[in-house]
This record gives sequence, structure tokens and C-alpha cells, in this order.
Amino acid sequence: MDASIKEVEETATRTNELSEQASRDAEMGKTAVAETIAGIQAIRETVEEASQAIEDLGKQSGEIGTILTVIDEVADQTRLLSLNASIIAAQAGEHGKGFAVVADEIRELAERTAMSTQEISSIIRRLQTGTVEAVKAMQIGSERVNEEAERSKVAEDALEKLTDSSIRSAEQVKSIVRATQEQSRGSRQITEAVNQVANMLQQISSAVKQQSDGIQQLA
Repeated sequence: MDASIKEVEETATRTNELSEQASRDAEMGKTAVAETIAGIQAIRETVEEASQAIEDLGKQSGEIGTILTVIDEVADQTRLLSLNASIIAAQAGEHGKGFAVVADEIRELAERTAMSTQEISSIIRRLQTGTVEAVKAMQIGSERVNEEAERSKVAEDALEKLTDSSIRSAEQVKSIVRATQEQSRGSRQITEAVNQVANMLQQISSAVKQQSDGIQQLA
């Protein structure tokens, strides 16, 4: 009986150790998931900030495009004015030669300005196209980050439940260990009491035998 109780006690103790280890592992997993969620949140915030910056860049490039449109219109008007000035200079004959030179320079400047605005407009259009694609990519990245955050939250909740279950299981196992230890102590006490009674019975038996032998000798 003592051997069986001792075996149960040892098994309960090992089970308690395993339960406590499982509880510690679950707690570590919970902490790791919480850190992962915090990291995902930081990434999400960074992605949102980058997306906002790209959107702002797109708006600013649009504003630049508007300004270039105005410059291009001014260049067109300047070319018309230089053309009119050239006509007037030609009509003035010899006296309009100096004015004609200035008109030609203004026309050339207007043409160079128009070419520059066209090149800049082309660059801005490419920039705006890239900005739109970058914003879309950022949005997709943000959605995926949100999905990972949701999955991590589900994992965190599951680990939270596992941790709670492990703690309750550990407490129950501890109760079993304590009960088994108390039972073991009680069993040992009973065994000791039985041994004491057996010794007393043996002593009584010896005394009775001695008395019986003494009576037989007297007879």
C-alpha cells in the first residue's frame, strides 16, 4: 500500500512539474505574441505615415503642374507678343531693327520656357503615376499588416486562454499533490500504529505464553 501511494505521489509531483512548465511556456508565448503585435502596430503606423507622405507628394506635384500650366500659358502669350513685336519692327524698317532683335530674344526665351515646362510636366506626370502606384502598394501593405495584426490578436487570445487553463490545471495538480502527501503521511502513521499494535500483541502473546509455561510447571 505504501509503495502504491508513494508511486501516486511521485506521479502527481511529476505532473505538477510538467503543468508548471506548460504554464511558463504559455506565458512566454503570450509575451512573444504581445511583442509581435506591438511590432506590427509600429509597422502599421510607419506604413500609414509613409502613405500619407506619398499622398502629400502627389498633391504637391499636382500643384506644381498647375503652376507649370500657368507658365506655359504665359510663354504662349509671350510668343504672340514677340510675333507682334517682330511685325511692328518690320513695319518700322531701319528704325525697328533693335526692337526686332529684342523681340527675337523674347521669342527664343518663350520657346525655351515652353520646352522646359513640357519636360517638367512629363517628369511630374511620371512622378504622379509612380505616386499613385506607391500609394496603392502602401494600402495593400497596410491591409496585410492589419490582417497579420488580427491573426496575432487571435493567437494572443488563444494563448491567454491556454495560460489561464494551465494555471488552473497547475493549481489542481498542486491540490492533488498536497492531498496525496497528506494521504501518504496518514498511511505511514497507520502503518506505524499497526506495527505498534503488532508489537504489543507479540509482547502480550509472549507474556501469555510465559504465564502458561509457568502454570504448567506449577502443576
